[in-house]
Amino acid sequence: MNRVDMESAPMKIARVVEAAWFTLFCLLLTAVGPVWAEAPIQAAMDQIVVRLCAALSPDELMKLDQAALQPFITAEDRRALASEYWCFNVDVPVVVSVMRDVKQPGVPFWLAEAGFKKTDLSVRNEEFEYEVWQKDFDAGRVGLGINGFDKHRPHYFVAVGPQTPGTQVHLSGFYPPAQRVLEMRKGAFVYHDWSDLLLTEVPDALKGQILLPTIRGRAREAHLIDAFRKTDFPSSNKPDQVVLTWNDDPRTSQSVTWRTNPSVETGIVRYKIKNANNPAGWTELKARRQDLDDRLLLNDPRVHRFTATLRDLEPGTAYAYTIGGAVGDSQTEPAEFTTAPAGPEPFTFIFLSDTHNSPETRDLLAMATAEYPRTAFCTISGDLVGSGQYRDDWDRFLKHCGTYAAGHPLAPAMGNHDCIDGLGADLYRTVFELPADVPKGVAPECAYAFEYSNALFVMPDVTASVEGQIAWLDEKLGQSHATWKFAVFHFPPYAPDNDEPEIVKCWAPLFDKHHVDFVLSGHIHQYFRTYPIRGGKRVDSTGNGTIYITSVSVKGDGQSASNPDYIAADGPSASPLFVAFTVDGNQVSVSAQDKQGRKVDECVVKK
Repeated sequence: MNRVDMESAPMKIARVVEAAWFTLFCLLLTAVGPVWAEAPIQAAMDQIVVRLCAALSPDELMKLDQAALQPFITAEDRRALASEYWCFNVDVPVVVSVMRDVKQPGVPFWLAEAGFKKTDLSVRNEEFEYEVWQKDFDAGRVGLGINGFDKHRPHYFVAVGPQTPGTQVHLSGFYPPAQRVLEMRKGAFVYHDWSDLLLTEVPDALKGQILLPTIRGRAREAHLIDAFRKTDFPSSNKPDQVVLTWNDDPRTSQSVTWRTNPSVETGIVRYKIKNANNPAGWTELKARRQDLDDRLLLNDPRVHRFTATLRDLEPGTAYAYTIGGAVGDSQTEPAEFTTAPAGPEPFTFIFLSDTHNSPETRDLLAMATAEYPRTAFCTISGDLVGSGQYRDDWDRFLKHCGTYAAGHPLAPAMGNHDCIDGLGADLYRTVFELPADVPKGVAPECAYAFEYSNALFVMPDVTASVEGQIAWLDEKLGQSHATWKFAVFHFPPYAPDNDEPEIVKCWAPLFDKHHVDFVLSGHIHQYFRTYPIRGGKRVDSTGNGTIYITSVSVKGDGQSASNPDYIAADGPSASPLFVAFTVDGNQVSVSAQDKQGRKVDECVVKK
């Protein structure tokens, strides 16, 4: 019996479906470029990937190495990738220095070909060592090449100095256009997305030259080695990944987002008051559609993401809803949500952090729902996924949120992994529909505030300028008359060996001024709760200070070897945690529980 005859019907169907998606994937590449790259190298990368997928199987693409890649790169591709990736004009003859991480497995192909010579110079920052390659350029256009095909995260950076000492150099015509220009010196940063990683060793020959920092994420623009992926949860014509959020008043609105494959062109929400005797039946609302493309996601290269916001709802009311497309398209089973109360009423919300698209999220939400069946919503203080630009990471996160997110709103805060390597948070902003009232300089939906019952929640973005959000935080905290105030964001201001002095300097005075009761953070993969803190010091009264709680919802690092005196409680284990806050009038009860069902911490705060 041959192999084909041995295949079961489901196996044959799976092969056919995968082949169909792969064909669609190849077709899409002729028209759709990567979401992170721009011309001029986009065209070269598009054509390379078209050739690759036309000649190689999905398994071969996922095992691609440097040698297998070379036949698919034409001479014109090499020229573009070697000289049109990072460009600028110089007005006098210069020496251009390229600082390349010594641990990068392979030297970018274009360096030696373009005439760069490796020197004996070395540059260091607090994490990496860089070798220095140099080349003389006449006045005019300088064109540099890609970081490599391997997505090496410590991207190279550049220094420019005059060939004739004492000559002043002017740079212009940058591509990409948003280029910072700094001085090459100790204490300078080289990555926009890691501005506190500073140079510690700079040779005298380079000191005082023009420093051009970059972002680590640019390494992805030519990523082909270990770049092709498959999602464990591909889309279908049935709506899934349903997520409830708010981008308006939680008392009178509800936003819904979901996903389908490209066969579904229209999205509709049908909703009504639960158990209401409504002769008119369901109200229908057409959703906004966004097409998401990922040329490297082999089995699900394009999906449709739908968003709808239901408005003019009644406060404190349970609604039933279903989602789908036009008549005849697949519909979901009815689900339910409840709007926020019109006035102060008791409620419970769940706090997670650093979920990192882990299946632990599913278990923690199930435990929280079993113990607190009427939770109002779940807030997550950042790092929801491992890589915010990978749709398959979001597929895992949303799968693990399951039915919880379809019945309870999520209120996320931005983490460094959600916009990893300075590439932005486009998928985050597509998965969630959040308020657009953000501080100046912050991307829409990446910072927001809302009130629920008698509590205010402010969600600033720690991946953006901390100082730039002072005025916005001051306004949001100052104009609210809520009994309780919560701030939720990713980096903890106070933490053993991981304090964030800029946040302490810029935001903590606002928390003191407006008496924020709780600050909820993550990032360090450890649970702890502080005593009340004011002015950077422990105080005795919760009425005069803020309690800072940091948690983790994946396997954490356990407690620190030694804790500062401001730590009131910490986690005795490295087990994933959820924290439940029950807000009832002038009292908040806090309960932290690990995956084994053990109470890690409990406290009650009263006003």
